[in-house]
Amino acid sequence: MLFRSRNIYVAVNEAGDASLVGTIINQKNTNDALIALAINQQEIKISPLPALQNKPITFGGDIANAAATLPSSGLVAGAHTKVSFFFGLGGTVTIDALVVNA
Repeated sequence: MLFRSRNIYVAVNEAGDASLVGTIINQKNTNDALIALAINQQEIKISPLPALQNKPITFGGDIANAAATLPSSGLVAGAHTKVSFFFGLGGTVTIDALVVNA
């Protein structure tokens, strides 16, 4: 895999809003861009983010450099959901992520 993920999960609050938490790292020999992402097959609008070689894109927490929230997601803590990252050159990376209480 040319992209490595670390600690990817989805935090859902009482209102049902879901936030992506975790890190994805481009391990290709070339730079790329994260152009879209989806939680539970629902696209989240983001501005393209540079995915520079070996530089993390981190969602959530004190070191976050990106954010992705899905309002009224319908997700429930304790379940699993698919999180998909869409890259300009690297294609799609899909991860099975745990849903937790925010």
